[in-house]
Formats: sequence, C-alpha cells, structure tokens
Amino acid sequence: SKTQNIGETIDTSVITVPKGSILKLYKDRELTQEYLIDTPISENLTLYADIIEINKLKIAGVQKADIGQKNILQSVTFATDKTAKNIIATVKYPETLILNEVRSEDFEVVQSQYSETGYTYLDMECAYKSGNMPTNKTLNPFDLVFDVSENVKPDDVITIEFDSAPFLADESGNTYDFDSIGSAQITVNPILVQSIVINGESEIDSAAQYTATVLPEKATNKEIEWSVDNTEIASISEDGILTPIKSGDVKITATAKDGSNVFGETTVNVKVYAEISSLKSSIGVWNKIFESAEREYIIYVPKDTATIKFTATHNGTLKIGTATIYNGREKAINLSDDETDIIFTYSCAGYTDSVYTVKIIKFEGTKTTVSDDGKTFLVKPINIGTNNTVILAL
Repeated sequence: SKTQNIGETIDTSVITVPKGSILKLYKDRELTQEYLIDTPISENLTLYADIIEINKLKIAGVQKADIGQKNILQSVTFATDKTAKNIIATVKYPETLILNEVRSEDFEVVQSQYSETGYTYLDMECAYKSGNMPTNKTLNPFDLVFDVSENVKPDDVITIEFDSAPFLADESGNTYDFDSIGSAQITVNPILVQSIVINGESEIDSAAQYTATVLPEKATNKEIEWSVDNTEIASISEDGILTPIKSGDVKITATAKDGSNVFGETTVNVKVYAEISSLKSSIGVWNKIFESAEREYIIYVPKDTATIKFTATHNGTLKIGTATIYNGREKAINLSDDETDIIFTYSCAGYTDSVYTVKIIKFEGTKTTVSDDGKTFLVKPINIGTNNTVILAL
C-alpha cells in the first residue's frame, strides 16, 4: 500500500512484494484474477485512485422510486482529517417516507426520533467501534432504508437532509464541524400506462368514433396517439375518428404518450362503396336529382313508353344483369310492365360493390290544349303525388 498525491508520478521501484504473496487484479472494483507473485504477468495493470472529499458529510442513494416502493437505500458517508470517535447528526425527511431500517457495520448507533409539521426528525449518535476513526478514509456511519408511502404523488421530489449542524466529537469532548453538508433527493416516478384497449366497431362503411380504455386508472399521463397502418384505406384523427377512404382491412393503433411504449391495436374492416359519377335517362322525370351516394331512384315516364336509354359515367364495371353499360355510352332497356325495377351493379377496384335500383313507373296522363299569347300547345300533365308536382311534358 502506498499513498501518492494526485499528479505525482508513480515510482514502481519502491514497491516491493514479498515472494510467495498473492497479487489480486481488479476491474471496476470487482476481483477478476489472482496470481502468485512468482507467476509471470502479461496483462496491463490499472491503478485506481479514490478522490476523497475531507470533512464533507454526504447522503446519497436511490434517486428515483415508484409510489409504494420498498427498501429505498440512502447511505451517509464522510471522510475526516480530525481525530474523532463520534458523529452526531439529525436526519430530516417528510412523511411520504417511512423508515424501514437503520444499518451500520463499523459504528454503534443510538437513535431516537420524533415527528413535527409533516416531517420526521431522526437523531443519530454513532460511535466508531474500534476507537478513533481512521483519518482520510471514506467512512459509512449508517445507511437508512426507507419505504415510499402510497400517498405520495407522481413527480413529487422527496428531500432527505440533515437538520441543524452535524458534528464530530473526540473522547475529550472536543467537537468539529463539517465544512459542507449535502442532502439527497428522490424523484417519484410517474405511474406508467400498463395496457390500452381500443373500443369501437369491427366493420364500418362511414366515419366512426373510436375510444381507448387506458389502465391503470391512476396512470399519470393517459394521453394517447392514434395511427393506422395503411393511410390508403382510412385516416384517423387525433381524437379517434376513423374515416374510410377505400375498402380493405386497416389496423388502428393507440400508443401511450407517457414513454411506456405501451399500445393497443385492433383491426377494422372498412367498406367504401363504389359510386357511379353520373346516370342519365333518355326520357322521363327523376323523382330527385341523381346523387352518386344514393342507391334508389324513381323515374316517371309516359304510359306508352316502350324503351328507355341510360347513359352513365364511371371508371369501373357497371352492369344490368350480365349486360355491361360502358362508360359514356347509351344502353337501351325495353319496358313492358307498368312498373319495372332496373338493377345496376357497379364494381370498381379498391371499393366494395354497390347496387343501384331505378324504378320505372309508367303514368297515364290526360291530353289537353293550353294557349299562351295566342300560341297553342298540346301537353300531357303528369301528377307526381309524392311531392305534389305537376310535370308538363311538351
């Protein structure tokens, strides 16, 4: 053992080891190998230096803890250049900590405590077991083992400190103050999300709201981020509204924003129906304006109508039965009954097939003559009872 100052060159010639001794090699303060001194050594040897802060009383240990966590260790240490046998100190800590145990190996510890205004004061008198304390050496008079209360709040900072002025004392009653006194802080960890369950329909054909159940209920940050695995199928808003774009399966994911990396997911079957861009007839009156999202219509035609022609614009496959209606080209349909349902089936890549029903109703009108400004017209009035409108087909 040789003591050297920092920065001083090590003179290995003055280091002698008796023959037959054992050389112990340490790495990061862990014993790695042992050699008899007679054995040739090829490894490089690393010398470690402890920087000791003299006359500074420190308390340090676990810096982060969970609510209700047990056995939180805080160690008190110091080094002194004084001749002393005792250390007298009072530790102050809040009621959010519960003292579990006081440990000491080299000191006899006498302790007492009292509570006041939300704090506990722990009086400690520690006597070195082997006479006077060794000087210029790190000493550990005692360790404190705490439990964290269940009543503490996430992100609270718990401070453990020394109250009043701790001091050292020798056998003659002389006392010595510490040059500096430290404290310790424990930051309470947030309650992280443990699971997320997504709530909502497994199949949709229009915009739908999805929600997430985040557990545990007392999680500190229950905010989530929504996402989908295929934005060509559907999009999702920051508040969980899923909007269809094309037909297919899409996976919704709700990810916790608290850094826990916990997420929940569910798969939704999205149906978006193919829509004809426009549909026109060669004759008759529609009961309402054609809207591509509507699927049922009525056309009123004169009683003697034998044929009606439809023209559609689209970019898929439109059929009446097995007959195809090509984009922009007329398709003639023969009418024999007074009422005829025309069923259009429309398919388009990436969309769910849709069915349009157009009911053709033949209506018997009455021929009459009206004059306006000396001109005569032959008209056939058709009364559409559904909306009390009279159609004059000139």
